[in-house]
Amino acid sequence: MNTEVSGRTLLLRLGVGDYNATMMIPYLFTSAMTTDPKSPMIILLVKHLQAVLNQMGANLIVTGYLDRPTSAALTGLFGSRSWTSWAWSDIITAVIAAKARGASLQEVAPVTTHDIAATGDTMPFGLPDVPGGVLTYAAAGAALWYFLRKKR
Repeated sequence: MNTEVSGRTLLLRLGVGDYNATMMIPYLFTSAMTTDPKSPMIILLVKHLQAVLNQMGANLIVTGYLDRPTSAALTGLFGSRSWTSWAWSDIITAVIAAKARGASLQEVAPVTTHDIAATGDTMPFGLPDVPGGVLTYAAAGAALWYFLRKKR
């Protein structure tokens, strides 16, 4: 019996496919608080974590973002907020081990629109979230006005 545990094995146990597991392996060695939350691989990783947490009774909306309900579920599972400084591989290992031993989570508080991260609700006029926020839109608007105005 092969008892070797690798990053790929952890991701496969989490439910990630082979191709995406290959792309996620470099992220396993960084902590949750230092990774880019809008990276496609981190979003996919968190979606799979949320799915496993839902199997344990958390009743989360699978968004792919470390929103407040997901954070509350992980804090309830680990007992403290120190998990944010753990490497992703340690978080995945602990979640898989908790599921294997039959741990159950209490349903987290109902989700409000402010609890879901990066929904675009924070930008004016429903614009999508971009790096730089409102300043990026202001600069783009000024450039557009400058180049499209009529010459007199």
